Amino acid sequence: MLLAETSIAFVENALRELRACSVGELRKLPKQENIDGPSGERRVTYCRWVDVLEDGAVRVVVQTYRKRWLGFGKMGASGFEMTPDGSIRRVPENEMYEYL
Repeated sequence: MLLAETSIAFVENALRELRACSVGELRKLPKQENIDGPSGERRVTYCRWVDVLEDGAVRVVVQTYRKRWLGFGKMGASGFEMTPDGSIRRVPENEMYEYL
């Protein structure tokens, strides 16, 4: 997804801050929450998803939606999974599709 540099930096920074949290802190976040992005990106909306997985890991995804014309737009998503011991792993590619 083509995003302005400010949007890319915003998503990367949001994920960096979330990676610094503990598993317990991540579990306390709402399952889904719209988050405010850069003020200059009025056509892009951001949503944070937090899911606790069966193995106890927490999946965190920041989703972007860029509004286009006639109600159409483009979705993008980036995220990670934190295991109960605090290690970070990638979200399996086939499971990222549910956020796109």
